[in-house]
Amino acid sequence: MIGWLRNAWRSPRLPFRRHFVIFALISVFALAQLVWWSIYQAKEGRRLIETQEGYWQQQIVVAYVQRASGDGNFEEWLGKTFPDLEVVSDNMIQVKSTARVKLNKFVNSRTRMFISEGAFFGLLVLIGVLYMLRTLREEIDMEHRQSVFLAAMSHELKTPLTSLKMYVDTLSAREFPPAKRLEILETMSVDLDRLNDLIDRLLQAQKVLSPGSSLPLEKTDISEETVRAVTELSHRIEFAGKHRLNVDTEFGLMAMADPRRWQLVVKNLVDNAVKYSPDGGMIDVFLSHRDGKIELTVSDEGQGFNPDEASRIFDRFYRIGNEDTRKAQGVGLGLYLVREIVTSMSGTVAARSPGPGKGSQFIVTIPALKDTQSA
Repeated sequence: MIGWLRNAWRSPRLPFRRHFVIFALISVFALAQLVWWSIYQAKEGRRLIETQEGYWQQQIVVAYVQRASGDGNFEEWLGKTFPDLEVVSDNMIQVKSTARVKLNKFVNSRTRMFISEGAFFGLLVLIGVLYMLRTLREEIDMEHRQSVFLAAMSHELKTPLTSLKMYVDTLSAREFPPAKRLEILETMSVDLDRLNDLIDRLLQAQKVLSPGSSLPLEKTDISEETVRAVTELSHRIEFAGKHRLNVDTEFGLMAMADPRRWQLVVKNLVDNAVKYSPDGGMIDVFLSHRDGKIELTVSDEGQGFNPDEASRIFDRFYRIGNEDTRKAQGVGLGLYLVREIVTSMSGTVAARSPGPGKGSQFIVTIPALKDTQSA
């Protein structure tokens, strides 16, 4: 613990961590003070009882002297002067049992009061420490995600750029038959589309993260925009020749939405399915109208995920699996943008999977306009 605090102080990767070290040290000191205070109060209660016992013994001595002097009515004098003492049947003077009970109750009540107040304060300190630990863990996790994002972004940008540069150099160096030249140009077009999609996602992410930004909504033909987005993607998917795409949409589905960003939702979900699906895997895209809502479902036969990751996969920069073993490309923004865009359209998005290796299903619902055709 001490070594960890020393390292966090000497080489903090986040300014927040030094604040946590200071807070942790103050919290430890406060808890130590509470322990000491509780022990002190317990000892103070015993000391108070011993002191009172000493007073009573002195009173008993004075009472014996007074009774030996034979001056006046002794019992009346004793009751007025020392009300906690009494004369028992064998003519002995002792402390009343009720006085001892009263003293013990007072001491115990006082001790409980101080200890309970200290325990409550200690609980508040402990809650603060746990909250700081949770916040620190989230900060470290976010820092790790951002680091992975930068590495993935560099790779995502470098790969198509390297490919484009190679093809440009190839076309400049020699002449090719028209068919071969057309094939090269087709590949370059796919790389350019990939770059364009990546830059568009970054721009959309920046807009989503901008404070006070709002999404302008307009009456949109969701069916038409879905088909348009899938058609653009299908060209790239068919060119790669690794996956099969099945599309089934109801037509005339209208909603208040942003056409371009709805296309981005569809593209991100399909692109996500492509990344995590095996070669030859089927990707299904269904658009339907149900109970006054438009429902978009994208299913795949890919790697799937554990049920406890169903909500986390929509977090910014979050990616399923281990960073060292993951093969799928991506920067961890696609599903995050899906959630933020759909939420801005008063919709919801959910992810389902039977488990790792069993595929996944993403379901988007947004309110349909009244003039939408019934299913």
